[in-house]
Amino acid sequence: MSKLIIYAPNINVGGGRTLLEELVASRNESLHFVFDSRVRGLFGGSLDATAEWVDKGIISRLGSEFRLLRESKKATLVVFCLNGTPPILKSNAKIILYLHNKLLLLEKIPAGYPVFTLVSLVVQRAILRWRIRSVDTVMVQSKSMKYLFEIWSGRNKIKRMEVNLRILPFAKIKSPNDSEKDNLEVKWNFDFCYIADGQPHKNHLNLFAALEILSNNNIFPSVAITLSNKETNLCSYANDLKFKKLLRINNLGILDEAEIVELLRSSKALLFPSLQESFGLPLVEAMHLGRPIVASELDYVRDICAPQETFDPDSPRSIARAICRFMGINEPLQIVITGNEFIEELRKYGHQSHPKL
Repeated sequence: MSKLIIYAPNINVGGGRTLLEELVASRNESLHFVFDSRVRGLFGGSLDATAEWVDKGIISRLGSEFRLLRESKKATLVVFCLNGTPPILKSNAKIILYLHNKLLLLEKIPAGYPVFTLVSLVVQRAILRWRIRSVDTVMVQSKSMKYLFEIWSGRNKIKRMEVNLRILPFAKIKSPNDSEKDNLEVKWNFDFCYIADGQPHKNHLNLFAALEILSNNNIFPSVAITLSNKETNLCSYANDLKFKKLLRINNLGILDEAEIVELLRSSKALLFPSLQESFGLPLVEAMHLGRPIVASELDYVRDICAPQETFDPDSPRSIARAICRFMGINEPLQIVITGNEFIEELRKYGHQSHPKL
C-alpha cells in the first residue's frame, strides 16, 4: 500500500490553512503530514505521531525534502503538495500538485504586494517553472484555474501529455441544517460581510470607495470586514472612513470557523469584490449556508455559484449600484432628451446670468 504524505510547508494562513484543516479533520491512519511549524498550535499534540514540522526558511525546507527523498527509496510514496510548488529534489515519489494560488500562474504579478510577499512569489513561480515536469498530476479547483494553467503551460512550453490535469475542488461543506445545530447566539446584524484578508487583489479600496459613493446619497449599509491588525494601513483607512465619513464599516479581525459561520448567518448577504481567486472559499461557504451573494462578475465566481447581484470590481460605482439593487434602492436613470429639447436647454442657459469663474 502506498504511503500518502500531505506536504504543506509555508501553509499557515488564509485559504490554504482552511484546506489544510479540512484534510486534517478527514485524516486516517494511512495519512502522514509535513506541516509548517507555525500551525503547530492549531492542531495541538494530536498529530505529533504522524506529522513532521518544518520551520520557516530554506534550510529546514531542504531538510524535509531530503527526508522525502530517503522515504521514497524505502516504499511507494505519494506526495500531495498543498503548498503549490513541487519538491526541489528529485525523488521516486509520485507527486500530486494542488495549485490554489492564481498568482503563481499569472504572466505578471500585480502591483501592490509587500516586498517580502513579492520575493516569496517570485521564488515560488521560479520553482514551479523549474520543477513542473517532475509532477505526475496537477489538481486545480475550478475551470478558470484549469484554463489559466493551460495558458501558463503554453508560455512555458509544457506539453499536455507531460502533466495530467484534473479539476478536483474540496472544502468543508456546511449545510443550513448543520449551522442551525451549532446553536450559535447571533450577536451580529450586518447588511453585508466580506470575509477576506488585506491582500491587494481582495480589492478593499474599491469597496470603500463604493461605500463613500453611497454615503454621498445618504445610503449607509453596514459592512463587516475581517482584516488582521497587522494590515495597519487598511485598518487605519477603514477607521478614518468610519469616523470621518460615518461609514458603517466594522472590522471584526480574523475569525475562526465557527465565527465565520455565525457572521454569514447574521448578514443579509456576502459581498465579494475580489479581483481574482483560484476558488473563493467564502463563496462556497455562503452558498452551502443558503446566503445571498453579491460578487464580482468574473469567471471564478460563476465557476462555483450563482450570485444574486454582480458588478464590475474595477468600478466603485458599479459596486455601489449592485449594493443598491440588492437593498431594493432604485437609482434614477439618466433621462435622454432629443436634439430639439437640447437646443431649448441651451437657449434657457443663454438667458440666465451666471457668475464668471
